[in-house]
Amino acid sequence: MSTLSYGLNITKKVPLGQRPPPVKRKTIFDDDSGPDDGPEEEEENTESISTIGGPQPSSTKSKPSLSKPMSSAPPKKPSKPPKISQYGDLSTNHSTNKHSKTAQDIDPSIYDYDAIYDSLHAKPASSTATADIEKKPKYMGELLAAAEVRKRDQLRAKEKMLAKERELEGDEFADKEKFVTGAYKRQQEEMRRLEEEEAIKEKEAEERKRREGGGMKALYKNILERDEEKHKEVMKAVEEGRGKQVGEKKQDEPQEKSEADLAKERGAIINEEGQVVDKRQLLSAGLNAAAAPKPKAQPAPRPGGSRGRGNREIDRERETRLFEEQLLGKRSASDDSDNEDERAAKSRKLEDELLGLGTP
Repeated sequence: MSTLSYGLNITKKVPLGQRPPPVKRKTIFDDDSGPDDGPEEEEENTESISTIGGPQPSSTKSKPSLSKPMSSAPPKKPSKPPKISQYGDLSTNHSTNKHSKTAQDIDPSIYDYDAIYDSLHAKPASSTATADIEKKPKYMGELLAAAEVRKRDQLRAKEKMLAKERELEGDEFADKEKFVTGAYKRQQEEMRRLEEEEAIKEKEAEERKRREGGGMKALYKNILERDEEKHKEVMKAVEEGRGKQVGEKKQDEPQEKSEADLAKERGAIINEEGQVVDKRQLLSAGLNAAAAPKPKAQPAPRPGGSRGRGNREIDRERETRLFEEQLLGKRSASDDSDNEDERAAKSRKLEDELLGLGTP
């Protein structure tokens, strides 16, 4: 029985030779082990790194208890699925085929997915439609009909070519015996019948065109004709309206009287040329002041300083008038200077003549 002692308890130091080797700490980047290190040595000489405050790992490695016997049998590996041959799982295929046959015997339409989808998304059938409708190809019939028409055209072209050859031969083989088979006769009858049917169809198409108008070309033609008629009616109405307005204006506006008529009304004497002889006869009692002429209304300037066509024409007329006046002024000045030169020359000539007459 151990006894407790009070005081400084110093443990005895273990000598260097008996000390265990120091434990190697595993660094953060030292994940891989060396090629010579075994798995057991690596497990013994490594320590795990834990965070602060976490559970502390046990310093001693847990050893298996000696009381429990070690199992001699190694652990079993997980069983792999059986390999399937290149032909598949024959037993599964056999059972699947068997079940599918029994299902088809019970319901033949069990695998008819297209019909079921169509029945789900199809529109309700009409009362007159029957269930046993013969399904026909949608486009193949038209292709076959077009092929028959081409074949018929080829036979017709061949017949025309043979007829031309017989015409060129003339009476060269007239004495020879001719053989015509029944199939050829039937072919000719069929060709004549088809030609008659085509002629009837062409006549019906022409009548339909004449009755309905002949397609888009006739439709556009009718539209243009209607537009032209409307345009003519509008233009005619506009012309009639203009004529009426002009006639009304002429009737409403009083005719302006001339000066001669006004003078006659006032009792003035007028000569043969229609001029007033004595304008004093036109004067009346009171102040005879002529009314000032009304200024012409100028068009209001447009915003932004833009000028219309009328303003431009007025400016152009003013400029041409000023230019003409300048030309006339220059001509009159030149004429005056020429006249003065002529007068001076004449005066000098007269003076010379007078001087010549005055001298002995």
